[in-house]
This record gives sequence, C-alpha cells and structure tokens, in this order.
Amino acid sequence: MLFGTKLHFRIAYFFTAFFPSILILLLKIGDPKKMFFWIMLIIFSFVSFISLRCIIKELKTRQSNSKYSSTNIVINFDVQKKRLKHGYVIQVQNNSKVNPGFIPFATSILFPSIIVDNNKIYVPLIIMIFFFIILMFSNEVFPNILLLLFGVNLLVTSDGYKIFYFSKDKDTLTGTKIINSIGNTGSLSMTYIITNQEYDGKELKNIDDD
Repeated sequence: MLFGTKLHFRIAYFFTAFFPSILILLLKIGDPKKMFFWIMLIIFSFVSFISLRCIIKELKTRQSNSKYSSTNIVINFDVQKKRLKHGYVIQVQNNSKVNPGFIPFATSILFPSIIVDNNKIYVPLIIMIFFFIILMFSNEVFPNILLLLFGVNLLVTSDGYKIFYFSKDKDTLTGTKIINSIGNTGSLSMTYIITNQEYDGKELKNIDDD
C-alpha cells in the first residue's frame, strides 16, 4: 500500500482506511453496558485520530518542502496534452479517478463486517489481517473515507500514480503543476502530493506542436 512510503505512513493509512470496518465490528459485537466496550472504542478512536494527524502532517510537510520536488515528473491538468523533453508528464485527462475503489472495498470489507454475528467474528478479522499484510508490501491502495472527510483526496491516474491533494486546493488544479514525492525515489514509488507551484520550465511543450 503506497509502496515506497515510510512504514509509519502506511500503517497510519491502514488504520484510517479501515476505520469504518473496525468501528462497525465494535458496535456489532460489543456490549455498551460493559466498560471493556468503551475502553476499546476510546483506544481505537484515539489511534485512528493520531493516525489521521500523522498522515495530514506528513502530507503538508512534503507539499511545502521543495527538497521533495520531483525533478523529472510533472502533472498536467490542461485539456491540451503536454510533454517534457527530459521528463514525464502525467496527463490527468487520461481516465484518472478521484478516490476510486469504494465499491470493491465495501464488498470485501464493509459488507462482511455488517453481516457478521458473534460466532463468526473471525471472518472479517482474518480478511483485515490478510489485507494488512498484502498492502504493506504492495502498491495497491484502498479508499479512505476518514481522510476524505478531513479534506484529503487521492487522485489515481491511468499510469499508476497515486497523487494526494487537499480539498482546499481544488481551485488550483489547473495548468501544469510540480508534484512532491511522498515515498522514496525508486521507480516503484509512485506516490506524490500536488503543490501549488506552476511548472514554468522551457522544456514543456504541447504535444500537437511537434
């Protein structure tokens, strides 16, 4: 999940992405009359809140620090496709999706959490553990409702890039923007955040101008 990013970032993303499922499980099997239920609910809510703060802080730090700027990749929001002589342009108009994957996520995780009974609690738990292990070592990503509610969106492009942006910046998603890396510089790390900086390099040209 978000391959190439720091381990704490991936773990925090997992907790926030699976917040609805775990909350449903607690409400489904827990007994509000018992103190243990409230202790577990408070602990889980606290961990999710800390995870959320961790993600947002990391994204803001990366977005504002130019040392994380990509030197050869930019993102283009214009209808007119662009190219770089010595780099790559992510073309948003090529079937990019914002916060995708909710239906498969709901089918595989949320639905089993809703229909589970006390005797089969292990079923959704096993599914979550399975996804946790797989996602820690893959570049797949699940929709994150909690981040969405707090103004963090995820743009998934047709060429496999996972690019975060804040809802407050949606009006600046025009032109050709510089993006900052969230992960390492490896070729499999394709996770970025959009900055408000317009790319003004001379190498940028319209494809139709060739």
